[in-house]
Amino acid sequence: MSEDMKPVWAWGMARTASGWSAVLRRGDNALWVHEINEWAGADFPRDLGDLIRGGWTREIEELAERRGWFRERAHRPDTLTMGLPIPTPERVVGIGLNFRAHAADLKAVVPEEPATFLKPRNTWAPSGARVMLPHASARVTAEAEIALIFGRDAYNLTSRESADAIWGAMAVLDLTAEDVLQKNPRFLTRAKGYDGFFVMAPWAVPWEEADYRRVRRIEMRVDGDTRTQDTTDHMIYDFDRVVALVAEDVHVGATAVLSTGTPGAAAIQPGNRIAARAEGLYDAFFETVGFQKG
Repeated sequence: MSEDMKPVWAWGMARTASGWSAVLRRGDNALWVHEINEWAGADFPRDLGDLIRGGWTREIEELAERRGWFRERAHRPDTLTMGLPIPTPERVVGIGLNFRAHAADLKAVVPEEPATFLKPRNTWAPSGARVMLPHASARVTAEAEIALIFGRDAYNLTSRESADAIWGAMAVLDLTAEDVLQKNPRFLTRAKGYDGFFVMAPWAVPWEEADYRRVRRIEMRVDGDTRTQDTTDHMIYDFDRVVALVAEDVHVGATAVLSTGTPGAAAIQPGNRIAARAEGLYDAFFETVGFQKG
């Protein structure tokens, strides 16, 4: 959890004896959705993606608060086995070169519109994962980012409509085989598509419009040392613009994840522990292992 973290609503998916269930968190207290169903005689879906698509998360938050369940029946979040917060996002889209400092590091010309790319299913990994570095690359880099989660279907939004399309956000780590990409810029999918190359924080935080428009600090730490950091007011293309961009003439569904760009990348080696920290969100981290043949 970020050092400046205050108690906020957060949602994730945790393993139960019979599978997985969405979990609602407030500070150091957590409630299973399947238990809320028992207590309230309700039938809320156990999958967080289904809850977001159905628009039920706020209703459950208010119900839990009103009934006092956080005081009486809560579990400790650190006792839960967490998975991907959005197990099957409608899609995962990344935005490239969205901070001027990062573009300068790569000696890249800032484009009139941001670069976009998709992260396939094999790249999705939960926080705490051990990510095997591919043998095809001698230089893998990691980037800390804020990822937005769509709460409804979106198509041809105006900039002012973008906040209404977003349910919330989470911290993520995007990985790139940088030397593979340098061979040919058309190798972007290959360079960003290795197993475990998109690590999601265990908890996603629902946002109101004021949260969406707040300036936030982002940093990445490697073995505890801060390697990159900046604030979202230094983004070239703000949240309004990138949300509208990905939905321009394209139908984007609820639970789609949009990773909004990074202030910088750092090369990583086997044995590193890499963490993403974003103000007001929960940390994402992973550990690296070297490629082993056979």
